[in-house]
Amino acid sequence: MDETQIKHVIEAALLAAGRPLTLERIGDLFTAKGSGLDRATLKRAVEALAADYASRGIEIAEIASGYRVQVRRSMSDWLIPLWEERAPRYTRALLETLAL
Repeated sequence: MDETQIKHVIEAALLAAGRPLTLERIGDLFTAKGSGLDRATLKRAVEALAADYASRGIEIAEIASGYRVQVRRSMSDWLIPLWEERAPRYTRALLETLAL
């Protein structure tokens, strides 16, 4: 298996998982397909993928529970409108109940 394909699998796994993945869990994906990779190879592939993301708005971050894809801090000001909280809309019945 070449490095590009390994990086593609890792990238897809990190995006699809929705949670951080450890190297062991990523390695399980390759083992399930019959091409087990050692920890050093996986680590190099994750680092290479992180280097590929160096000039993008997202990054591969290592946290306590594994690796994840996340938005760079420098992008947060641009993305604030996506996370705006709206005031809750109360029904007429709820407002009447609260008034009592």
